[in-house]
Amino acid sequence: MKTKNIVILTLFAAIAFTSKAQTESTSKFSVEVANGFGFSVVSNEGFPTRLATSRVQLIGSYELSKGLEISTGASLLGLNGNGFDSKGNFNQSRGVVRIPLMLNSTKPLNAKTNLLASGGVFASRILEDTFMYVNSIEEMNPDYLLAGITARLGISYHLYANVAIGVAYSVQQEFISITKVDSNTDVGMGTNSLDLFLKFSL
Repeated sequence: MKTKNIVILTLFAAIAFTSKAQTESTSKFSVEVANGFGFSVVSNEGFPTRLATSRVQLIGSYELSKGLEISTGASLLGLNGNGFDSKGNFNQSRGVVRIPLMLNSTKPLNAKTNLLASGGVFASRILEDTFMYVNSIEEMNPDYLLAGITARLGISYHLYANVAIGVAYSVQQEFISITKVDSNTDVGMGTNSLDLFLKFSL
């Protein structure tokens, strides 16, 4: 709770500070905080399992040229849902961290509104994977890295010269293992989310 309060106070302080600057920022750096909700599909012993997904993301960007940025950061995902495999029905919870590398394109629609499109790759690792059966609990500890592709389409609105809010639809798909995994490991998890974000120009 203390950490949450610090984050909220920091965001309000940043908005209050940047609202005083009504001229357009000349900085090439920006920071984006996003919170998203959606679903992921994973495979358990060949059975597809749909898991509700929440996502928190912190991204830093650098402007390469007008309307084009390169960005990276970190994304934390929490997954939860019900499924079944050869052992019976279960409730599955999974934690995932992803490190993206993206190119972002911006097209102005008017003085304050922009259309956003992003694409890139990411590295991913499962932090924890827990299966709760009727009479047992299994906790998996995977130690492998996965890679995938990511894309995003959205729209943003400038509240102030240095602060923008927006909404975006994101798609992420794992497709290959970076490190060696056993033959039963699922390397094809796909995630879809609707994200709300706040972006600050530094």
